[in-house]
Amino acid sequence: MLQGLRTIIYAVSDLGTATAWYRKLASKEPYFDEPLYVGFEIGGHEIGLIPDGDGATIYWGTTDIEAELTRVIALGAKPRSPTRNVGGDIKVATVTDPFGNVIGLISRSAAEQQGLALILTARAAIEAASDHDALELVLRLERPDTQQSPLRGPVPSTVPPQW
Repeated sequence: MLQGLRTIIYAVSDLGTATAWYRKLASKEPYFDEPLYVGFEIGGHEIGLIPDGDGATIYWGTTDIEAELTRVIALGAKPRSPTRNVGGDIKVATVTDPFGNVIGLISRSAAEQQGLALILTARAAIEAASDHDALELVLRLERPDTQQSPLRGPVPSTVPPQW
């Protein structure tokens, strides 16, 4: 079953130049910046840049990519790229709908989804925090097993802590 739009991937000819441009467009740093993929979180959606491919692909989230791929093909879509693992537990596949549009499917394990949510929450907190609060958050993320703040003593069990 589809869960909603998750990711938009733009293929670019020069990843470095495109990353700089999207930094300005988004007014923020990418949360993931590697030679084969750069990811920005914008308004709850992931905007990704890749150094090759065709145009843009919009990926719909699903919990079971193989079942959803089978369902979409049964509805008349044509397979475009098979399911492949693109890192961690993240899997993607693409089809072409009966009208010629490319549809992407993406699934993440529950752990990947929780990890991404934590990263995005931490980044938002760091962007909004003072230098002292940002340091506190980084220290807490590096030692999530402790309930003792390195700078302030006991803290609530929620991550990130509310200051």
